Amino acid sequence: MENTETEEIIQPDVTTDLMLGETGEFKVYLVFNNEKAEGKHKFEFNAKLGGIKQENWNKYFKCALDNETGVFTIKNLKQCNRGVVNVELRCVDE
Repeated sequence: MENTETEEIIQPDVTTDLMLGETGEFKVYLVFNNEKAEGKHKFEFNAKLGGIKQENWNKYFKCALDNETGVFTIKNLKQCNRGVVNVELRCVDE
């Protein structure tokens, strides 16, 4: 698997499907209220891997959200061409 960084952008409070394919690492940038979310808001995420049983998700991918930079990262741990990660991000500002 090759490592690839993308310039894709995802909008919180909208569910987004990301194809893993053969990408080793997949990064997307959060946009909230039409601007990059870099440290201005706090977000939580829920990620599901379609076609794989929930108890096996951590064998296939690892997700991380950096609220300071507004970057959401998915690491593809196993080559899984059928893998579609369904990502739901929510703004949880207090």
